[in-house]
Amino acid sequence: MSATDSSSSASSDADFQLLDNNADSAIQFTDVEIREFRVRLGDNPNCSAGAPIALGDEVACYSRNLELYEHFRSGERRHGKKLILSVPKRAALLMKAGYTVDEIAQATMDVDVIKRQRRDSMSGSNNGWSKVKGMISSMKNVVISPSKPKEPTARSA
Repeated sequence: MSATDSSSSASSDADFQLLDNNADSAIQFTDVEIREFRVRLGDNPNCSAGAPIALGDEVACYSRNLELYEHFRSGERRHGKKLILSVPKRAALLMKAGYTVDEIAQATMDVDVIKRQRRDSMSGSNNGWSKVKGMISSMKNVVISPSKPKEPTARSA
């Protein structure tokens, strides 16, 4: 028993037709290819919250007529924040895929550590930008208040 996720994409040249109406051209897609993947515990720290989820092995691949697919697919399309999985939904998907609560918790803590390190490196005093700003500041002082050039001195031989 494995959890799967479906994704759709238009595939090969056989899946669409190019219509030529003299100067106007249009592409018409006829089929949609659906691929289902296992869910696996991911390692990308850029997830919104909780343990990261990644695509695992491909389970199934099949093709459907695009018009029928659009007609029978359920619900309205989701956009923006509605696409984000909540922490409980993430955990439920991972547990359904066979991961333990301890594995999910460890992955969540690992991601939180990486996020904190990134945040600290961007705002800390020991990041590269602080050094660059310090160099620019010291260069401004040199340019704004230069010391008087020294008069050449004659050397006696």
